Amino acid sequence: MVRDASDGLPDQARLIVHNVARPSFWPPIGSSQDWRHIWENLNRPIEEAVREHGALLFDEIELAARHGASNLFDDVHFPWSHHGGATDLQNDAPNQRAEVHIALARELWQVILSVKAPSVKVIVADLDGTLWPGVLAELGPGVLDADTNSVWVHQGIQEALKTYERQGIVLASLSKGDEAVTLDLWQAAGSRSRLRPEDFAAHSIDWTPKPQRMASLLDSLQTTEDRVIFIDDHPAERALMQRAFPQMLVLGESIESVRSMLLGSFPLRRGASGVTGSRTSTTRAALDREKDRMLVPEDDFEEFLQIRRTVRSATTDDYPRIIELLDRTTQFSLANPNSTLRSNEVFADGASVMVLEVEDRYTDYGLVGVSIIENGALPTLRAYSVSCRVLGLDVSDSLLREHMDALGASTLRVALVETDRNRVIRQALTAWNLVRDPAGHFTINRKDQIVEMDNAS
Repeated sequence: MVRDASDGLPDQARLIVHNVARPSFWPPIGSSQDWRHIWENLNRPIEEAVREHGALLFDEIELAARHGASNLFDDVHFPWSHHGGATDLQNDAPNQRAEVHIALARELWQVILSVKAPSVKVIVADLDGTLWPGVLAELGPGVLDADTNSVWVHQGIQEALKTYERQGIVLASLSKGDEAVTLDLWQAAGSRSRLRPEDFAAHSIDWTPKPQRMASLLDSLQTTEDRVIFIDDHPAERALMQRAFPQMLVLGESIESVRSMLLGSFPLRRGASGVTGSRTSTTRAALDREKDRMLVPEDDFEEFLQIRRTVRSATTDDYPRIIELLDRTTQFSLANPNSTLRSNEVFADGASVMVLEVEDRYTDYGLVGVSIIENGALPTLRAYSVSCRVLGLDVSDSLLREHMDALGASTLRVALVETDRNRVIRQALTAWNLVRDPAGHFTINRKDQIVEMDNAS
């Protein structure tokens, strides 16, 4: 169990669960044809528990795949399996090697660090020299036909990015060049390129400074620098970006190691561990929506959007998405990310859970909001989160209002932890005449509804 009492917050505990890797050999050869299923049966409930309770997984199976089971386990020499690796009969002391402890410690440390690190939401990649060798406008798409290490290294980076895109990480390009020329040549590459231009939610390809354009991307994608990974093969570009955004993870110093760093990044894997699949289309729809906002008169914009809201009671099928939403949302959220509610708390007996689904003329955004109210003498709003993808649609208000109407509640207590990240929700509440009383509680007045806010910080 990892506890975090920093930043003046209450102690928060995160459970770390250790799965079990299969040994290199299984001694009773011939005694059972199903011995491999032993480890499947052991790990299946572990994986289910991790998903249900939002635990952090110390993945020994992946560790054995990366380092080799024979390098981590000593079952090639001894009965059963222990962490140890090679042995030496000239030394009768326990045979565990430093390399084993280093591998285990590094993995565990990454898991522990992820308690503090926010999950990654966006990967921004340079193109020339990063997704393919050389400058595409000069070499043409045929450069990807070569059967060389340099081509396969870049294809490996593309494959890793494609994997994360399918799991919900948003991709954006940030490169120098002529956008029309670059995208046309990229399209012409066809299946020779594992990533296609349409796999990216946004492209920024011109000759202006990259940090300046990164700031615009962060604003349009409604995220913060510590939730972004930037990849660039050019040292000067990396230095400029790191100076402008010190909390951003910048990769590319060793282009051949980028793939392993991406696939081995625990915060990145955690960010992509959800259930919603690709977010590219909904993110692109949100960006298109904001572009059209500049073209359509403000008074006509809501009608132009054709917004369709659905507020309903949650079902058990919604729970995985709700957990993911609470874990990933930090801007329009009452809770600090380090105190994210888990299923045993969120869906406690007596809690009323309602969700928000949204569509507009651009796309179906799916389940994008959740409101959880615990019954009591004074009902408590325990969680209230709305995805940043729909904040520009002004739909969050309807979720809380309809939830309160369904319960017949005019007064709520709300557990609010004030953080730098959740300024958005606090600003929204300020628009509802948010007032702090001398006892440190907050109140807001909205028509005949009064919501009392309990500052849990």
